[in-house]
Amino acid sequence: MQGRELSDSRFQIDALDGLRGLAVLMVFVSHASKNNMDLFPRLDLSGIGKSGVYLFFLLSAFLLTLPFLENRQAAFKPRALANYFTRRFFRIYPLFFFYLLTCLLATWLVVRFHISTPLGGIPFALTWSELVDHLLLQKGYSVTWSIPVEFRYYFVLPFVAALYVYVLKDRIWLSLVVSVALIAGTQLLWPQASVPLNSPHLGPYLCVFLIGSTLAVVFHHWKHSVWSNVPAIQKIAEWSGWFSLAIIVLMTPLLAEVWLRKEISITYFHRQFLLYGVLWGLVLLACVCGTGVMARLFSLKGMRYFGFISFSLYLFHITAIKALVTFWPGLLGSAWIALAVAVAISHITWLLIEKPSAKIRIR
Repeated sequence: MQGRELSDSRFQIDALDGLRGLAVLMVFVSHASKNNMDLFPRLDLSGIGKSGVYLFFLLSAFLLTLPFLENRQAAFKPRALANYFTRRFFRIYPLFFFYLLTCLLATWLVVRFHISTPLGGIPFALTWSELVDHLLLQKGYSVTWSIPVEFRYYFVLPFVAALYVYVLKDRIWLSLVVSVALIAGTQLLWPQASVPLNSPHLGPYLCVFLIGSTLAVVFHHWKHSVWSNVPAIQKIAEWSGWFSLAIIVLMTPLLAEVWLRKEISITYFHRQFLLYGVLWGLVLLACVCGTGVMARLFSLKGMRYFGFISFSLYLFHITAIKALVTFWPGLLGSAWIALAVAVAISHITWLLIEKPSAKIRIR
């Protein structure tokens, strides 16, 4: 299994595959803990899943903006743009549609056999009309709330990239100033404190995507400049990433209760879009601009494997968890069993759905 089978090998960064693997594992352990399935006794990791989703947003924006910056005007030609949208569609929709069909089938089975489950289905109840609403990006239940958010940014991203290439003409400092202004503008339009949780709209999370696109500009300039070989800058990037990762760990609700010295809910940090965007951004920069320690960690084959199957695992892990909760509550080692089942399903769907559909191009 190679991640380059799904994406352009010219822009493949091994460490970011592993970082995506970390993101999906964070989502899994959070949902497992919420359903009283801890990988290790008393290690309640509820509440860290949102952080993993924001990391997904950041990575998507970074990796999709970079080819526009590297290819410049060629990336904006009609056929190139048609290929961009074609690849984005077939990267998401075949697997997404299959997942929704499994939810529809599970809903029918739950009703047919009078199975008692909290949400009327496994993982949730779904009707035909709601399936259409999901496909039209109008609704998002359970983990699917993030799909319309990310897919909408696919339409915005070419305009953001065109701003950097055509208007700002790769002037790094001007690009940074404009990026900061745009990110600040998102906070005026969609104050993060007032955003409903699991909102399927792009606006509230736009700051995270813009940070990812801005980091693509920074990385594009950095790797083509003399600064890329300066050890002091590499060390600053590396240590900033480790420091940011430590803060993210401390934002785990279980640990945050210790240093905040009060009881907090698992949603306490869920609306900190901007803070998570900055922290994960520094981790990303450490992976691509640092001394190599963090990059080697996330380039491990195990981490990259989870990154390869991350989309499938993101969708199907909750099905495995809900099935165990429904049919075998209190099963010993249920979190590990759910992870194994979800990985097995994800491996198969990666081979049969994601890999073939990712090869579709406009020749």
